Amino acid sequence: MSITQLGQDQRREALLRRSPKRRTARSVRAARRRDAGLLVQAASGDEAAFMAFFDSTVDAIYRLVRCRHEQEAADRVTCDTYVAAFLRAGEQADSGLSPLAWLATLVPAAHGPYPTGGACAA
Repeated sequence: MSITQLGQDQRREALLRRSPKRRTARSVRAARRRDAGLLVQAASGDEAAFMAFFDSTVDAIYRLVRCRHEQEAADRVTCDTYVAAFLRAGEQADSGLSPLAWLATLVPAAHGPYPTGGACAA
């Protein structure tokens, strides 16, 4: 099954079962190299590599999106971001950005301007 064919409930379940991990500088560098390699593989159609990239990065992206959106919208925006990432995975290497930074640039592209009212709203 393709990432673009996952049902909304399946995507939401995948997002919600993730838990934050504490990382050291060494593990962050290793994760960047691993994630970049996974995106190269995903660009050639390797869905398993993309799902490993998703597993590695979804916590950070969801927290970013959740600061701007209510939960239901955050789930949708996060899913849309990963669909865009899957379709554009080959562009990361030429971007000059780390895989996570590149992915963060896709958040607005996936869902337009941010509304207010997310979990981090004052």
